[in-house]
Amino acid sequence: MATHFEFQPRGIRASPLFVGSLVGALASTVVLTILAILQFQQPQPPRDQNPPAGGGPPPPPPPHLTAGLIVVAAIFVVAWIAVLLAIARDTIMRRLDASELRMQEILAEKINEYGELRETDGYVYGMRQAGRLPSDGAGPVRTLYPVPPVD
Repeated sequence: MATHFEFQPRGIRASPLFVGSLVGALASTVVLTILAILQFQQPQPPRDQNPPAGGGPPPPPPPHLTAGLIVVAAIFVVAWIAVLLAIARDTIMRRLDASELRMQEILAEKINEYGELRETDGYVYGMRQAGRLPSDGAGPVRTLYPVPPVD
């Protein structure tokens, strides 16, 4: 039996959670890329050459960073975190399945060993109950259960 440290080549088994989150992450990546390209290609408005005097509030953020880009960026981050969590969940589930299978094998071995031990103990107990046989080999027959008296 291989341990979890050894490489075990297996077919690709992906859970629906992993596949769904990966599709969502890839879609959000594509949408974020397209929105970023469109937003950053817009011309920048000219800035004021004279900053406000007296330490007033800073100028507003550039208009090319819109709410849509921020929302899509948040969805992008959440989707890729979901992919990482799905990978971790699948890994844990595989290891639990492997350890459960190993525990079932160990339990089956112990049950077989216990059965053989009980069988041997029963045989030895029966031999002790029989006692020593006379040298001619014809000893009294002993019953397993007491025979009720006949009236």
